[in-house]
Amino acid sequence: MLALYQHPDNKKTPPKLVSSYQQLYEPTKVDQSSRWTLEWPALGIISDLKTDMNTPGHADSTCLIQCEKADISIHSKIPS
Repeated sequence: MLALYQHPDNKKTPPKLVSSYQQLYEPTKVDQSSRWTLEWPALGIISDLKTDMNTPGHADSTCLIQCEKADISIHSKIPS
């Protein structure tokens, strides 16, 4: 989200919320999984952001930014 917000074509325009979902882990009320769909009018794109704390331990993760002409994939590996 920060990469899209700071994109030069965005001119620091905040996104519009399309939809959101959040599930809390009942015993602690900590965010267990969330999903936000945001529209970036200045960029002409919609982003889908998801967190999932259901998997125990650490896991590799990927950020995928889908654009009209190409996709940007940012892959992160957990150091061993």
